[in-house]
Amino acid sequence: MMQIAVRGVYLGVLFALASATHAQSGRLVVFVVVDQLRYQDLLWAKDQFGEEGFGRLGQPLQARYRAALTHTAPDHATLSTGAYPDVHGIVGNTLVEEGKPTEAIDDPACENWRGTRHQGPGKLLVPTVGDALKLASLGRARSLAVAFKDRGALFLAGPGTDLALFWDYDAGELTSSRCYASGPPGWLTDLQRKNPVSEWKDHVWALSRPEEVYARLAERESASVDAYGFGGRFPHRVGRELGKSLFTALRASPPSTTIVLRAAEAGVSGMRLGDRGETDLLLISLSGLDYVGHAYGTASRERLDMVLRMHDGISQFVSRLRERLGDRVAFVLTADHGATPSAQTVAAAHLRGMKLNLVALETTVSAELDKQFGQKGKWVDFIDDGLLTLHRMSGVDPVRAAQVAAAALANVPGMWRAVAASDMPAQDAVLRRSYYPGRSGDVMFVQRPLFTVAGADIASHGSPWNEDSLVPVLFATPGFRLRPPLVGGILDPIQIAPTLALLLGIAPPSAAFAEPFVVGEGAR
Repeated sequence: MMQIAVRGVYLGVLFALASATHAQSGRLVVFVVVDQLRYQDLLWAKDQFGEEGFGRLGQPLQARYRAALTHTAPDHATLSTGAYPDVHGIVGNTLVEEGKPTEAIDDPACENWRGTRHQGPGKLLVPTVGDALKLASLGRARSLAVAFKDRGALFLAGPGTDLALFWDYDAGELTSSRCYASGPPGWLTDLQRKNPVSEWKDHVWALSRPEEVYARLAERESASVDAYGFGGRFPHRVGRELGKSLFTALRASPPSTTIVLRAAEAGVSGMRLGDRGETDLLLISLSGLDYVGHAYGTASRERLDMVLRMHDGISQFVSRLRERLGDRVAFVLTADHGATPSAQTVAAAHLRGMKLNLVALETTVSAELDKQFGQKGKWVDFIDDGLLTLHRMSGVDPVRAAQVAAAALANVPGMWRAVAASDMPAQDAVLRRSYYPGRSGDVMFVQRPLFTVAGADIASHGSPWNEDSLVPVLFATPGFRLRPPLVGGILDPIQIAPTLALLLGIAPPSAAFAEPFVVGEGAR
């Protein structure tokens, strides 16, 4: 009996050691998307990041989107699937279904936790890298997506991710869809109890660096729509009474980064990502820079301070994960798009550019359609993000109406291309990659370089020009290095999903045909 007992203890010790060794073999791949971060931003502020670079992730490579319309929903989907909208189907933040505009995240099968909205990735037509990980590991690997924007989380995640978290503007907390879980996991409930939204009710946003930094790198006076009631000058009072006004203001201020990174780190602990003998995936989208850029412009002190504060927050986050996992954690960071400088910023450089107003464009189209077909009523059902949808009028050929509308837009000064859906097959690849039949409306339109198309926004994006499409890629991937032929070149964002798959040790997702941009250290 003594021998059996001793043998049992010995086997138990061996089992514990084996389990510990297995757990140590786990890895975590972290993918961060900074909404609206331009390659130029990291060149401008380079001296503020230190020797380790932005977020302690090294020096940036260049990547350029090879599609016409650069927006949050389609480009997050491009990054996660390795395909462009002509394949994954997310053509804009809003797309057309059965002739009517609908939000890309509108998913009748996915009610959020409070039952107030339907938000899900159901319109995504191909798998994400998170979906591929679940399929390849037979469900053993875990993945988590965290973002402030619902479309950022949902289109990074795809349907197979364990959990996709995004901000609830009515409740002032992170939420998700019942397609992922019936309610918040314990670790998230604990996090939000310890860090309630009330901690920001008195928050004041002050500059994080000495005045000389902003005097050198940013405009002294930037245009502002003051969409959040912050006022035009620092310091900005973000805090106010608890309610939707505060919950919305947080998105365009530094707390949005804190909230997302705090939840991502809690998720790593709560889900034991990278600690279970599997290779897991963490997906993060930081959207504060995009909201600030739209409201204040690309050269504003507000936007520069957001870049600097994001660097600080990401650096701390990266350091803590490295302390936890050592060389078992790999990081890739990029952006979904950039932004074109405001008309004021462009004019100050003595360059030609202007803002094309959406209301004026709609008026131009309606006037030409009235001229061609007679007054029929309201012609335009939707115009935004480079897409136009016309109302179907009795006795009017919709194909001909779309061609007339496209010609009217094409004649607007500052417009580069305006193409009716029927004429899309004959267009350049950059236009066709942003087009999906039945989802792109009747007309696609793209402005010229340094022109923006927007409503009240000071700065905007949506074009194939470098201001909007050229983004940084940073990576810190132990055991992997940049593929030698790519040194000094420009990456394609569709290479990121295959790269994440390589780091995860799986085959790329179904529609990701590009090569990864890294290779194992031992490869030639």
